[in-house]
Amino acid sequence: MILILNKDNILSQHEIFELTRIFFRGEQIYFNEDINPSNVRIILNLIKKESSYKGVLTDSNNNSITEEIEFSKVNIYRDELSTRRIIAKQIIYRLFKMKSGLSLPWGVLTGIRPTKIVNRLLKMNINPDEVKYILINEYLLNTQKANLLIEIAKNQQETIENISENTYSIYINIPFCPSRCSYCSFISLPSNRYLNEMDGYVNNLLKELELTRKKMICWEINSVYIGGGTPTSLNEVLMEKLIFGIKDMFPGIKEFSIEAGRPETLDIEYLKLFKKYNIDRISINPQTMNDISL
Repeated sequence: MILILNKDNILSQHEIFELTRIFFRGEQIYFNEDINPSNVRIILNLIKKESSYKGVLTDSNNNSITEEIEFSKVNIYRDELSTRRIIAKQIIYRLFKMKSGLSLPWGVLTGIRPTKIVNRLLKMNINPDEVKYILINEYLLNTQKANLLIEIAKNQQETIENISENTYSIYINIPFCPSRCSYCSFISLPSNRYLNEMDGYVNNLLKELELTRKKMICWEINSVYIGGGTPTSLNEVLMEKLIFGIKDMFPGIKEFSIEAGRPETLDIEYLKLFKKYNIDRISINPQTMNDISL
């Protein structure tokens, strides 16, 4: 059992939880609760001071380790609040690393689309060597992952630069999955228990999309991405209803992608449906094609 004391709330419980559970898989994690100390294996106390952030980790044997970082020592080329949040994550990471002996290849990053960090820095004309330094020393990535992010971001530049200012893209969420994976941090519901809710959900999506179309009447649609969850948890009738509605409301879509993260939800009829409506891309999501990748 792990207890997190975080009265400052510079980080959300979700952010701390995601970072903690990577180091201590299977442990129960509690926040600011009055629980029996005899059941607690680790207590992490996060403290904001006037010019620094401090963390104290105490184990069940009353052994303590401390990490403190001054605000002035970190520069990620962002606003003060964002910088302080990274400092808090650095402290959590370093204390947990000392306690567990683990080193995470992605450092303090626990969310999605890490290339956004690199693209923002490159857009500020920060040179790639400095970007790499920030990724390794501030976000605590290992060298391999830092190089990978920079390489991907450079490959994205041509596409990003060709997106006009007056265009927009739409992300559509289908929050159903055949089952919920233990590592998933997205909102998702088991499709077999919510079959009766799917029709109403699609109908309400189409109503919301119509409101979006009216609001964006002076803008040009660029791309549509249907994600989840697992969108292909919808049966083919509902998926066709959704695709037809989108195509009807938003003619001229330049790229239409649909996530099919669980390959077992696809069959030949589903693929024929995608072909019928000229879906440009489907995203099938194996965790890795490389056994040594983390």
